[in-house]
Amino acid sequence: MALFFQGRLLYWLGAREDIDGWLYYAVDLWVPHPGREIHPIALIPGTTMTDYDVANYIWSPRTDIFANGDGQFIYPGANGPVATARLANMRDAVEDQALLQAVRTAGNVSDLETAIAKLVRSPTDHTDDAELLEATRRSLAALL
Repeated sequence: MALFFQGRLLYWLGAREDIDGWLYYAVDLWVPHPGREIHPIALIPGTTMTDYDVANYIWSPRTDIFANGDGQFIYPGANGPVATARLANMRDAVEDQALLQAVRTAGNVSDLETAIAKLVRSPTDHTDDAELLEATRRSLAALL
């Protein structure tokens, strides 16, 4: 949960610095190991696991360096792209970002800074308390 949660808190850290957006590059760039093909993601029968290799050899033909799926929010599916839990988390983070911007625009900067500090203070100093996040979101929404 902690690593999943950290991606969402990245947007709160951005709000602390008044960053109003994020750029993710080539989220659908699926480059297989040379000599292999990209196959659609599929469930392994009888399990909740998939057989998709998230290793992305974007520096091909070098095969000793790969990106292990850290920027992938969709995977190739048999009927089109398949959304990931990361994408759902990003959707929630973008909604958080809109709330934080609305609070800032309403002039509640001091309250906003206090709320953000409850969750994130730096890239390495943050909480992983989902209940605190939800309570903080609700308190900020009440300001509007």
